[in-house]
Formats: sequence, C-alpha cells, structure tokens
Amino acid sequence: MTVEEVYKYINVYPGKGAKPVFWGTGITPEHIIKDLSTGMDEAEILKQHPQLSGQHIRAAIVYFQAFPSDDQMLIIALRGILLQGIVPG
Repeated sequence: MTVEEVYKYINVYPGKGAKPVFWGTGITPEHIIKDLSTGMDEAEILKQHPQLSGQHIRAAIVYFQAFPSDDQMLIIALRGILLQGIVPG
C-alpha cells in the first residue's frame, strides 16, 4: 500500500484539533497501532471493529511509517509491530 492509497481509508483532517480517523468511523489509526502493539492480531482487531478491513490495518501502519508521531509510545509500538513482521501489503 502506498501513502497515496492510505487516504482512501484515513481522513487526516477530521476537524479542528481532531486526530485522523478511518473514514465513516470514530476509530483512529493510533488505536489500531496500539492494539497491534499489545499483541492483538488482525482477526481480533477485525472482530472488535467489524466496520474495518485488513486494508484499514495496513493503512494505519503505512500512515505512521510515513508520518511519524511525536508520541513516544506510538513510536515504540510501531517499531514492535514492524519487528514482529506485520508488514503492510
């Protein structure tokens, strides 16, 4: 997935002061990154958030690789995810 494709899944300008969210949901890519970092797998995340798809999860990973957060916990979480071999397709 390319950075350009991420915008099909993530609304990066949801409103003044708001964090990016997946289109049509209140779910943030940040939330998905944190879920992955706790050891949840794709199936568990999709069960918890049936309105998402595997592409949403990959979009969250690509988004945070392309636009790193200043949040140190997210940086550590993303590194762990990438080390686990969860690679966007």
